[in-house]
Amino acid sequence: MASSNCPKCAGEYIARVSRRGALEQLLSRLYVYPFRCQMCGHRFKLLRWREVYRKTYYDEREFKRQPVSLTTAIWAESGQHCDATLQNLSIRGCRLAGGSAFGQGSILRLELHIPDDTLPIVVQAAVVRNAIALHSEIEFLQLQPPERERLRAFLRSLFASRKAEAEESVTRA
Repeated sequence: MASSNCPKCAGEYIARVSRRGALEQLLSRLYVYPFRCQMCGHRFKLLRWREVYRKTYYDEREFKRQPVSLTTAIWAESGQHCDATLQNLSIRGCRLAGGSAFGQGSILRLELHIPDDTLPIVVQAAVVRNAIALHSEIEFLQLQPPERERLRAFLRSLFASRKAEAEESVTRA
């Protein structure tokens, strides 16, 4: 795939997303597909001449989650506090393992402890979208702009390191 950047933030980490509606179905026949920036969330269309994308059903997320292992402090609305391990992360959500079992729909406050950063990234409000045993799928609802920017910077570093690892493995092969 040809390299492209987000037209809104010029970010280079974009991903093809599912088509919505009849217009996008029609445009895809002309090789115009929807994409989403993984940094700012902007959804846009790009011409990808002669590229055909097949629908995959295993994961409908529009934001690619990066595997991580971070300590996270959690506070529930009830005042309950616990720590958990953040297993993967995107600009819009994460997966937590361990800690307490929070029910689907629970509203939480999170502190993401980033390596080499003295202050945690604070997610003021997040909702549990799915909960099985001690694993929770979380959607971020409210982050202050400086916190969102810190999260973007951390994700950018994750994407860059994954990209560098992939390029290095290709050159070794």
